[in-house]
Amino acid sequence: MPRTEAYREKVPEGFKGIRGTPPVPLRKPSDRHSIARVSNTNKGKPGERNTMIAPWVDVQADLDAINAGQGLADSGKSQVWINGRLWEFYADTGTSYPMSGDGFIPMTQAQFRALRIIAGYNGVNERSEREIGSNPAFTDEDREIARRVWRIREEANQ
Repeated sequence: MPRTEAYREKVPEGFKGIRGTPPVPLRKPSDRHSIARVSNTNKGKPGERNTMIAPWVDVQADLDAINAGQGLADSGKSQVWINGRLWEFYADTGTSYPMSGDGFIPMTQAQFRALRIIAGYNGVNERSEREIGSNPAFTDEDREIARRVWRIREEANQ
């Protein structure tokens, strides 16, 4: 997904936030949200909706800015808008997770499961294609999105 300056300014419709710090300092999200770190051994069952973080997103810079009060915070929803991205967090622990925006890639549970299979075979290859291709739970779209996300990972690692 391309980064654009115009996108940075587009606050989600209906988002009502004010500048300020969150009630607890935000912490990094689970590794399962990182395209660079996705694997078939990641713990936890993926939710119905999963958002992956592109390798070029500087997560720590976003969190530092949020914790310094530079984001638009909506404490009623435990959400913060910063640098063209919407982060959500658990108010009790401060653990953050990506929601939407520049460099965040939404995936369904099936797409995420297909991505984990590709990771388990170290890429898009004959074995991973056979496994995701033979599983009727995956649609053509699920398989294609998982492949595209894996390619983003490979490009970042070159």
